[in-house]
Amino acid sequence: MVRFRIVTVAACVILSVFAVLTLGVMPLSGPSSAPLEFFPLSPPLVSSEKLEKGKFLVAANHLHDPNFSQTVVYLVAYSQRGALGVVVNRPTNTQLASALPHLADQPHAEDVIYAGGPVGRTRMLLLVRSQTFPLGETLPITEEVSVTSSLDNLTKLAAMTTAQFHVYAGHAGWSPLQLDSEVARGDWQVMPADPATLFDTDLKNVWSDLSNKDTRDAAEWIHHRQPIYPERPQGSY
Repeated sequence: MVRFRIVTVAACVILSVFAVLTLGVMPLSGPSSAPLEFFPLSPPLVSSEKLEKGKFLVAANHLHDPNFSQTVVYLVAYSQRGALGVVVNRPTNTQLASALPHLADQPHAEDVIYAGGPVGRTRMLLLVRSQTFPLGETLPITEEVSVTSSLDNLTKLAAMTTAQFHVYAGHAGWSPLQLDSEVARGDWQVMPADPATLFDTDLKNVWSDLSNKDTRDAAEWIHHRQPIYPERPQGSY
C-alpha cells in the first residue's frame, strides 16, 4: 500500500514588506501500468511568470475570500521578508477632493480612490506612471511605475493635468512564504503587468479580462498536451 502524507504549512499573519523565495516542485511518479492516455486533471499554471514586484496577481475563480475575490493585485514589493501589493480593480465612490478638500480646485479633484486592500485602510498609497512626473520620496517598482505615500507628492500630482496616478486606501500584505504558498496551490495566477493596463484602461473590468486570457491559455495547453506515459506494446498491462 502506498501512503501519501499531506503537510499543511500555516503562514503567520505578520505584515512585512519584502519577500524572495525559490519554490521547488517535485515531479510525481506513477506505476508503470498507468493508462496510455493519462493526463493531469487540470492544467499546470500556464504562466511562467515568477513572483516579483511589478507583476499582477489575478485571483482564481475558487478564491472566495471577500477581501480578494475577483481581484487583481499589483505587487509593490516582494522579497525574503514578505510581499506587499494593492488591489487595483476596486474603485470606491469617494473622490479625491472628498477625502482631501484642499484639492477641490485641482485637475484631479474628481479622481476616485481605490480600495487597495484590507490592511491600513486609513493610509494612502499612490501608484505613479513615472515618466508623467518626476518625483522625490518615491520607491521605483519598475522603470515606468513608482509608489509613494507622500502627501506633498499627491498635492503636486493632483495639480498636474498630464500626471497619471491612482490613489489606494489600504493595501494587501503577506508574511514570508505565505504568498508563495497561495500561488503554489493555485489561488493566484502571476501575470505580467504594464503601465497601459494600470493607467489607460477601465480597471473595473481588468479581472475578467485577465481571467479570460488565462482560460484561453489553459485551453491552448489542453489542445497541445502530450501523454505523460509513452505508448506500450499492444496487449501489455
